[in-house]
Amino acid sequence: MAGYKRNTIEDYQDMTKDPSAFKLVSEKISPLGLKKIKKRVLGMTSSQLVVVVVILVVSLMLYSVLLHLTVRAAQCQDTMETIMQQRREWQRKVMEGVNRSKRS
Repeated sequence: MAGYKRNTIEDYQDMTKDPSAFKLVSEKISPLGLKKIKKRVLGMTSSQLVVVVVILVVSLMLYSVLLHLTVRAAQCQDTMETIMQQRREWQRKVMEGVNRSKRS
């Protein structure tokens, strides 16, 4: 940080001798220096937080697409089973017709 001075034991001893000679750290920080301090949320800077949120949103979108495709695949499988059942019935009827024609 700009204007930051680490206080030593000598500084505290000087303060006890002459309190006006000791300046507080907060007096040394300019108002413009406060803008440089970045606020942290969950231990991350704002740019890191934006990246995490974007990744979460993309992951949620991909999950919803995968869920939609899974539901569609299940519907297609039901349709295929219905078609296969109708085909078996049709084959059985055709085979019965062929067997009758051979007997006649």
